[in-house]
Amino acid sequence: MFGAGNKILGLDIGSSNIKWTVYSEAKNMPTIYNWGLEETPLGAVRNGRILEKQSLLDKLREVIVNNRIKVAKASITLACPEMVIRTVDVPKLKQKEIQNVVKYEAEQFIPGNSDEYIVDYKILGEIKENQNDLFKVLVAAVPSGIIQNYIELLENLSINPRAIDFFSNSTCRFLNNFLRDVKDKNYVLIDVGASNTIITIAEQGVPVLTRLVQIGSEEIARTIANSFNLTLEDGEKYMKTHGRVFFDNEQPEDKFLWEMMTSIMPTVELLLKNIFQSVEFYKSKTQKSIETVLMTGGGSYLKHIDKYFAQQLSMNILPLKGIFPVKIKNNIPEDIINLFCNVLGLAFREEE
Repeated sequence: MFGAGNKILGLDIGSSNIKWTVYSEAKNMPTIYNWGLEETPLGAVRNGRILEKQSLLDKLREVIVNNRIKVAKASITLACPEMVIRTVDVPKLKQKEIQNVVKYEAEQFIPGNSDEYIVDYKILGEIKENQNDLFKVLVAAVPSGIIQNYIELLENLSINPRAIDFFSNSTCRFLNNFLRDVKDKNYVLIDVGASNTIITIAEQGVPVLTRLVQIGSEEIARTIANSFNLTLEDGEKYMKTHGRVFFDNEQPEDKFLWEMMTSIMPTVELLLKNIFQSVEFYKSKTQKSIETVLMTGGGSYLKHIDKYFAQQLSMNILPLKGIFPVKIKNNIPEDIINLFCNVLGLAFREEE
């Protein structure tokens, strides 16, 4: 059995799957003692919100028992439509004064009552503007009710919360260590999950813009199921075995391929439209360019989707092939690393 010690349970709980690791933290080379992928109970989680606490609790207990996991702490990575992430420039002040300024800045962009949100921040660096010294600060705000549900979930497992991180932050931390030179690039990260897609724009490896779009691989599978008169489950199988993205100059003569194209492409193009809008918004606000696109998540396995997005955005696609930046007792196959970037990022301690 894994002794509690300094080991931590890392959790990425999606609407379709639960990715988990048992790890010890480090800035450069953490250790992964165990990992796994489990199906999320149907209807238990949607868009980051816990809807059926008991079924999720039962599933996590099953994971802990079956894998002989014994930990005192757990970290969770989270993404939800209500999460708001912004970068702001604030005066170069002392820590306590910065907290007050960040709270005020957050109130300007939080929808509704800001008292119902938990706000956290990270100083990205120093800048100078009009002869004034400023801090560039990344601010994240999440509804407190969503956070509280995850804390209660861990408490019911007799595990203390170590951290609740947001998706883009943990994923970028992993990619910064996994991919050569990615820290030096401005890139757009597209994570296509089951029920939603998370669009992240990073500057030199730091997420500065995050947007969650409620379109995911389930929507693509559903359109395939409707086109071929299949169940949703069989539509998902078709997507994995026969699904592919078609380029502008392709006009398939085969009836099967034509029906596949007409079922898949409207959803893919709607997703592309949202990605394009996010990129253009960033470029107009910052006057900076983006030349690289990365893809993670289960939907990234749809054949040619990465090449299609890169072509349409006039960017280079950066494959997720690198030097594994952790000591690992039980290797994660390279062909599923796209699914684990987020939860693996929890193991990399933030720079002080």
